[in-house]
Amino acid sequence: MGIDNWLFKNNISHERDILYPDTNHKTDWAIKNKNIFIEYFGLANDSPRYDQTIQIKKDLCKKHKIKLLDIYAKDLYPVNNLDKRLGLRLQKFIFSS
Repeated sequence: MGIDNWLFKNNISHERDILYPDTNHKTDWAIKNKNIFIEYFGLANDSPRYDQTIQIKKDLCKKHKIKLLDIYAKDLYPVNNLDKRLGLRLQKFIFSS
């Protein structure tokens, strides 16, 4: 199951391709009204340029006090761990808001 499908299945209101503040970078998903971004960094460690973009996005989240849920290929393959990786962290973020 993909991340977007997981969000729909769990009735989590979200938007796609939302801009990071003051940049042209976009997040994969944003949880509406919660200041939470979800990024799938599926190509992490494949190229220095991609890894640099990951760091830029992490820094932007820190700067703008955006909570970031980062998902990697290992979270989906060979075993889908979205319930653990997304579910528990997202619940913590939402209830600590």
